[in-house]
Amino acid sequence: MHHTEATLSVNHGGVAIAAVVGVRLTKLDIHFQPSTFECVAAGVSSGASSYIVVVIYRRPGSSEVTTTFFAEVADVLDRLSTFVDPLVLAGDVNLRLERMSDPHTVPPNLPTTF
Repeated sequence: MHHTEATLSVNHGGVAIAAVVGVRLTKLDIHFQPSTFECVAAGVSSGASSYIVVVIYRRPGSSEVTTTFFAEVADVLDRLSTFVDPLVLAGDVNLRLERMSDPHTVPPNLPTTF
């Protein structure tokens, strides 16, 4: 594969889950591939503690935020809500949360649904 200097200098992020020695990661297949963001999920355990981690990333300016994005986030959360372990949601969705009057910033029902 041939890369030019211009393509190597562009970094749009991505998703990963990493852990130190002694922390066990188990990749979780949530049987869903979102089209509006990247997503990875893992079971994390150390000693007697265990939890689920999901990392999501939406590139800035990748597309206009639509109801599809929020529906896909809700779908991922719904699928992960079936696990007994606590859920940690992390990532960067590149939303302008200070624009509360913008209906594409935060849908009215997502925060209260989960």
